[in-house]
Amino acid sequence: IPREDMVVTVSHAGYIKRVPLATYRAQKRGGKGRGGMDLKDDDAVIDLYVANTHTQLLCFTTKGIVHALKVYKLPLGNPQARGKALINLLPLAQDEKISVIMPMPEVNAGEQDQYNIMFATSHGTVRRNNLGDFSNIRSNGLIAMKLGEGEKLISVKIATNDQDVLLVSK
Repeated sequence: IPREDMVVTVSHAGYIKRVPLATYRAQKRGGKGRGGMDLKDDDAVIDLYVANTHTQLLCFTTKGIVHALKVYKLPLGNPQARGKALINLLPLAQDEKISVIMPMPEVNAGEQDQYNIMFATSHGTVRRNNLGDFSNIRSNGLIAMKLGEGEKLISVKIATNDQDVLLVSK
């Protein structure tokens, strides 16, 4: 699979798709812009990333499990397409939802010790893990953070070792 830049779009209702970046072009003076994703009335685009086809997306669930998904495995669509539901792409439990999707930063194996992933839960717990802990994720997921009874993972951010991060819930 050749490396190609893609625009990854994620909606609030859990739909995801990829569109080649070359599909979009710079707008000249004025103009009306370009129509985007066809969504239902109660849905909205919550995340938009530009990543190449070999970038790994980290999908964190409300139960603290992380799943890995390569961009080339996402459904290819046109800018107006809705995409495919994430529950059809990942092995999620009945009451489990995706809370955060983020692209894995492209750093060398030796530089992974300089980056951390910060977690915040609904009970106010904050935790920091090394980015290298998420380089090999099994197909059924990996426990990113053990959560207590009724606790949910609400935010995940990437930070360097010398950087403080403000975790804000959606």
